[in-house]
Amino acid sequence: MSVFRSGLREDGGRPRASPVAAALGTFGFGAAPPGAGLARAQLVLSVLLVTATAAHAQTTLVSNAGENRDNFVVAGDSASGRITQGFTTGSNTAGYDLSSVGIHIHGDTSSSTETITVSVHRFDSSETNNLGELVATFSTPSRLNEGAVNDFTAPSNTTLFPNTRYLVNIVSAGNNPYDFQIGATFSDAETGAAGWLIEDAFRLNGSIASYTPYAIMMNVKGSNRILPLI
Repeated sequence: MSVFRSGLREDGGRPRASPVAAALGTFGFGAAPPGAGLARAQLVLSVLLVTATAAHAQTTLVSNAGENRDNFVVAGDSASGRITQGFTTGSNTAGYDLSSVGIHIHGDTSSSTETITVSVHRFDSSETNNLGELVATFSTPSRLNEGAVNDFTAPSNTTLFPNTRYLVNIVSAGNNPYDFQIGATFSDAETGAAGWLIEDAFRLNGSIASYTPYAIMMNVKGSNRILPLI
């Protein structure tokens, strides 16, 4: 059945649409109401923004902090040795936005004038202590909680490259090695995003601490970096 009446109108004009054609041209049957194009565009944009926000949500990228604490490393006097812990990022092509690094503080007997600072560097085997380019120095919590992971906050816009080795560098200004005690684990296991790894032992003055296979108990939090929509 044709939705148009055949033949010319008696007055010579074009044929008029049948009631079926008129119905198909109403809202809900194919014709767009005024402003529908803009509404669709806004809906698509909203979906994209929600998707991007969900993908950009902060998560634990890698952690061994849930493993058993088997020992601790004294870090209260950096003059006795530089302590670092290596990790490797995953394969997200755009890299990662870094929000914090968590360090398990086993004990804290420091005074208010003694501090501990955490920074992240790109691993460079040719540099002293393997400390290559400084990525960021983190804000220290106002109070350290013993027997727990303490989050050191990254500056805004701190990013990491994919498939890259980094070092968490721990520097303290205590007057006794036992002022700061860092939790360590014998476990090689870690949880987190695909491809992320924590080195199986910490480093002392740039070299794997050969006398012990313990790794610093830590986590890295952040999100997959999302390139801006063009």
